[in-house]
Amino acid sequence: MHLLQSPEDSRQLAALMRHFNTNLSKEAARLHNCSGPLLKRRYRAIPISDEEPAQIDRLRYILSQGCKENLVAKPAERARCDRHCR
Repeated sequence: MHLLQSPEDSRQLAALMRHFNTNLSKEAARLHNCSGPLLKRRYRAIPISDEEPAQIDRLRYILSQGCKENLVAKPAERARCDRHCR
């Protein structure tokens, strides 16, 4: 799973990931009748430059992962899913 985030500090990032992992696990358990953590490993935060080309490069990488994992046929399909999941 890949996320592109802009937290103000490391505490905010830790709180966000704790909240995200807890709620994601609960929802997955509810939908798939399973238990336990959804994400097996602790997240890794990789700093990204504030420069726009670096941000765009990372976003392209994240969007390409849906195709790589055969979740969508092309990156544009991801936007449709995100629009419905808000």
